[in-house]
Amino acid sequence: MTKYFEHIERSEVHYELYWKNNGREFKETVFASTIASKREILSLADKGLSCNDSNSKHLIEFLDLFIATNDIPKIRMVNRLGKTNKEFINPLAKNDIHVLPSDIGEEQLYQAIKKNGTTEDWIKSVFNLVRNHPKAVFPIIASFASVVLHEFNMKPIVVDISGSSSSGKSGFLRMCASVWGEPESYIGTFNTTLVAIERRSAFLNSFPQILDDSNGVHDVKMIQPLIYQYVNNTGKQRGSINGSQFTDSWNSLMITSGENEIVAYVNAQGVSARVLLISNFSLPGESSELLADIYSSIREYYGTIGIEFLKRWSAKREHYLNLYAEVDNQYKQY
Repeated sequence: MTKYFEHIERSEVHYELYWKNNGREFKETVFASTIASKREILSLADKGLSCNDSNSKHLIEFLDLFIATNDIPKIRMVNRLGKTNKEFINPLAKNDIHVLPSDIGEEQLYQAIKKNGTTEDWIKSVFNLVRNHPKAVFPIIASFASVVLHEFNMKPIVVDISGSSSSGKSGFLRMCASVWGEPESYIGTFNTTLVAIERRSAFLNSFPQILDDSNGVHDVKMIQPLIYQYVNNTGKQRGSINGSQFTDSWNSLMITSGENEIVAYVNAQGVSARVLLISNFSLPGESSELLADIYSSIREYYGTIGIEFLKRWSAKREHYLNLYAEVDNQYKQY
């Protein structure tokens, strides 16, 4: 038993187990309950632990004694990104909190949060390609804004980019994703389920939820509850054997794309008030080579600009909070 993980948001404890079997090394992080129950500990047999009906009882006793007699390193952990209690979890920033994704899908998303190149590279080779096109700049700014939405006590917002095929919408979604990580791995699609989007939103938490191609949704009836679920920033409440399961939440922006406006798939007027539409998306005056340059650049430069943004936000947080209050008052007057 190599590590003791203490969840900073919930009353949960995990342990990291390490063992060798036939010359192979194994490492697995499990709930404390897993090593306290015969039924649960037997599940580790599928992961390479020599555990069976005959020795499971003795293995549980051994691990219990090990915990009692050894000083196991204690590490704070969380199973999602972004704002948690008084901490902001950014995988690319140095901190003493370990991120432990709950499943393989979240692990894949976690691995997408990485960096390549420099801040200057991203500005010069990515952002500067579109800086003179407001319809392109707005969703990129939204990607930055997502991680500070909680600072203003604002509800989640959906930013939707729509336009004809081959207008560059997917490329710009990847540009938005390049703020925080490797674009191809970060972006999701509408070919999914409400539960999957809920899990993904909860894991990203403060980081933007980016979904490409609303035309590819398997059932258009899903889009309306998807938007309501997202902007209400909480998952579906579910029961359990002992009561209610933990309900996930998030506070971020969703950025979507499609040939049609996303509100075209809904029949509730309240949805439109929760979506900012960027319609008839195009880049007037630009050659077709620009899209090729965008795809080439975002494959090389990503993640570093997000780190720099959070550093500058932290340094001038109070100034921007006060500035927002002034702008908000001016907006209400008009």
